[in-house]
Amino acid sequence: MTVAGFSALTIPSELDTIAIDLYNPIENNGLYYLTFTFSLIGEDGGKEVLFATGYVPPGKHIYQVTLSRGLAAGEYKAQLLVQPYRMSDLSPTNNVSAAVALTVI
Repeated sequence: MTVAGFSALTIPSELDTIAIDLYNPIENNGLYYLTFTFSLIGEDGGKEVLFATGYVPPGKHIYQVTLSRGLAAGEYKAQLLVQPYRMSDLSPTNNVSAAVALTVI
């Protein structure tokens, strides 16, 4: 399985719709749909989901997402969770979770 991700993201403050490029590589054709969940990580380790996508087919991109809320300027710890689902029966497989340094300007 091929997964695309990133380790840092900069977005404008106070906006709830942002431009982003999330995609399911064509190499997953016939194998996996992907979903993407982006969460803030709190001081206590708790997570606040900022956005979650539906199934993204192989070769397709998501270029815009709507956040659950706009954020004030600052530095945030975040996490991108990429969950693959088998195309044959939509059962989940092993996921990929990556730390993301989120900068809001």
